Amino acid sequence: KISNDRKNFLIVTQNNIYHVIDNARHGLQPLVQKLGSPTATYNEILRATEKTLPSNYSGVYRDVVVNVTGFSVKVSGWVGNGAVRIGTALINK
Repeated sequence: KISNDRKNFLIVTQNNIYHVIDNARHGLQPLVQKLGSPTATYNEILRATEKTLPSNYSGVYRDVVVNVTGFSVKVSGWVGNGAVRIGTALINK
């Protein structure tokens, strides 16, 4: 399961997770190691992003910095129909 939010669960596929998490250039490997899997890492980044964005936000967001278990992660994506979608996530340097 990707998220407790059913809307997000319906739109996230393994390809989404691979695109966001498994790109070595994004530097997320230490976070994946800490959380145990790419899916768990995606889920935690999604939760942190959902908590950070205003509840009524809609549209594109860029370079939002969230804290995920002590790691600073920069996230970009969009919100549509109340569902947060992640397009890119990388360790914030």
